[in-house]
Amino acid sequence: MNSTVRKYLSLIVLGFSAGAIYCLPYIKYVFYDAMLDVMHITNAQSGFLLSMYAFICMFLYIPGGILADKVSSKKAIILSLLGTSLVTLIFMFTFSYPVALAVWFLFAFGSGFVFWSAILKAVRMIGTEKEQGFMYGVYYAANGTGGAITNAIALKVFDGFGDNTRSGMFWALAVMIAAMLLSAALLQVLLREPSREELVAVPESDQFHFSDLGTVLKNPAIWLISVVFFCVYGVYSCNSFFTPYLTDVIGFDSTTSGYLQIVRSYVVMLVAAPLGGFIADKLCKSTLKWFMIGGLVLGLSILAVILVGPDANGWL
Repeated sequence: MNSTVRKYLSLIVLGFSAGAIYCLPYIKYVFYDAMLDVMHITNAQSGFLLSMYAFICMFLYIPGGILADKVSSKKAIILSLLGTSLVTLIFMFTFSYPVALAVWFLFAFGSGFVFWSAILKAVRMIGTEKEQGFMYGVYYAANGTGGAITNAIALKVFDGFGDNTRSGMFWALAVMIAAMLLSAALLQVLLREPSREELVAVPESDQFHFSDLGTVLKNPAIWLISVVFFCVYGVYSCNSFFTPYLTDVIGFDSTTSGYLQIVRSYVVMLVAAPLGGFIADKLCKSTLKWFMIGGLVLGLSILAVILVGPDANGWL
């Protein structure tokens, strides 16, 4: 296979695999009402699952990043995909909330421990230093596509079972498992392992040292951008409640609201991600200005939803 073709196919499959694996811990974004129905849980219990997942991930990202620098990215990604598939298989045969607590705990290890850092490392190693921006652009486009395709097929399968929600969710989860297994198989074939010479060639200055952690924590810019991401991601996480809002308040059926959530969460990413970068670079000339304008637009859009109220036209 041509090396350039192999490089971009690997990049696309890496993005697709991330899109597929994160469908599971964030499943309530699309299947909110269905998950409450099959598990017989409350809104608070559903929220706790995702909160617990995020809380555990918070403590796993740094050690996961350190470990990802010391192991094969290819093996770490494939094992994460296979491990997440296995625990999902356990969940789909029970749909029990106590089991779900254990499964979402393990999801944090499958998708947040080594997987995330290994993915970023793999993308970085595929391209040269001058290609990094474009490489990550392609990766995130594939990520959004992977999430959209996986969820859309899963939702179509779920809808085919009509009122039999349990069977519909069982086979919807089977679709997500199939997407992860397909990604693992393709990465096994496509993703190239770095040679010993390439690993040895990593300069000492680029390797992790615990003393670097203290330097990072003393940097006020790190804390500032962390607060910004905390706020942005907080709003993003709350958007999972837009699905039950459309069904319980506006009156859409669960399938229609699920498809709208797929468009909002994944399809729009294909346009919004590069467009946001273009606006920040070319129009605002500053990431900070775009944060301010984007935050204002986001706040006004949420306010608009409140002001139009539950009696407004649903498509508005």
